[in-house]
This record gives sequence, C-alpha cells and structure tokens, in this order.
Amino acid sequence: RERALQRLVVDLISRGLIRSAHDCAEGGFAVTLAECCFEAGGIGAVASIAGVDAGDGTDRLAATLFGESASRVIVSVATGDVAAVTTAAARAGVPATPIGRTGGHAIRIAVDGQVVVDVGVSEAEARWSAVLSNWLDGQAA
Repeated sequence: RERALQRLVVDLISRGLIRSAHDCAEGGFAVTLAECCFEAGGIGAVASIAGVDAGDGTDRLAATLFGESASRVIVSVATGDVAAVTTAAARAGVPATPIGRTGGHAIRIAVDGQVVVDVGVSEAEARWSAVLSNWLDGQAA
C-alpha cells in the first residue's frame, strides 16, 4: 500500500495535479490538517470524514482524529483536478476520497456528519506551538 501511495503522489506531483501533500504520521488526521493550514500561511480548511473503528477499544472519535495508521496522505488539489486525481488513484489501487475544501481562517472537521473541531487557524497554531513548553512547565512544578 505504501509503495503504491508514494508512487501515485510522486506521479501526481510531477504532472502538476497536487498543490501540497502531507503524511498523517505524527498526530493523525486532525494534526496533519492543522499543520497543512499553518504551513499555508493560515488558510483554513473544512473537512468531513467518516469515523473509523480502531478495533482495540480506542474511542472512535480519538481513533478517527488522531490515529497514526500508515499510508495516509492529505493532498490539496485544484477543484478542476479532483476527478483526474481520484481517477489516477483508482487506477493505482489507492483509495482516495475528496474530504473538503480550503479557505477561510478556521479549521473545521466533521466526523460522521457531526462537527467536532471548529477553531481559528491562528488559535490552533498558538496552542500547537506552545504545547511542549506548557508540558515542560507543568513537569517542573
């Protein structure tokens, strides 16, 4: 799966069909989407995804938002290129689903139709960038 995904992403980038790509390795879907927004200079995103069951008793929402399963990438694609990207993914045997759009100044994520994250990009980035120092400050107390 990983090899097919990486080959597909490289091919789509070389064809100019992908504007950005970020793996979901550290922190799962929610953290990856937030990092994409930070790296884009504060451009927000609205996404709607299906929930996942980790199968190990993990909370469904936590598994969906923060699961670090392998071989997942969030890509941004021009609206006119979505069909070409999903068609190429199907041909490569790589599951691909349009999940939303970019724009605005907020990160909004719905899981199974219910909005579970709705935060301004700047607020999310401020919290994300301070998490380690806040944790270390708490450890020193």
